[in-house]
Order: sequence, then C-alpha cells, then structure tokens
Amino acid sequence: MSRRITPITRRVTDEPISAPPNLTMKEQQQHQTFPYKLYEMLEYACDSEFSSSLSWSADGSCFIIHDKEVMMDDLAPMFFKQTKFRSFVSVVGTIYFFSQPWL
Repeated sequence: MSRRITPITRRVTDEPISAPPNLTMKEQQQHQTFPYKLYEMLEYACDSEFSSSLSWSADGSCFIIHDKEVMMDDLAPMFFKQTKFRSFVSVVGTIYFFSQPWL
C-alpha cells in the first residue's frame, strides 16, 4: 500500500540540488535541516532507480512512499541518520505534514 504524505511544495528549477560552496554558517545549517534533506531525497529518488519506492505525486503537491522497506534500507541512509520508518514518520509529523494511508 502506498502512503501519500502532504503537503509539500516542489520547487521546479534547473538549478543543481547541492548547496553552493560559498555559504555562511547559518546558510550551511539551513541546508542540513530535515525539510531540505527530505526535498533532496525526493529529487534524487525521482531521477534514479528509487523512483519506484518514493516519488512526487502527479501534481507535485505531495510525495508518495511506494515501498517503505527500499526507501528506508537503501535511500534514507544516504540523507538521514535515522533508518527506522517510525522515526521518519514521526519527524515528518512534527513539521506539520500529514499522512493519508488510504490512498
């Protein structure tokens, strides 16, 4: 069963996802926040073999977790320290996203 997590705004741009090298300390810290890492992970997944486990919705207003095992075992460790799905969902919930497991 897929889980749809909403809302999140997808930034459509041709710019690279990685942070520019000449950032202030505050800007570097902002690039390490959970929402920023989540966005990076989503963009990476969409452009790689992980698109079948995590993707944006068709309209780009939310993201969908298709395969939580692949996402947490292979994809999430590239971006996050926690590798437990429950922890991931908990952090997502604390930043006011909500889950629609029935979709």
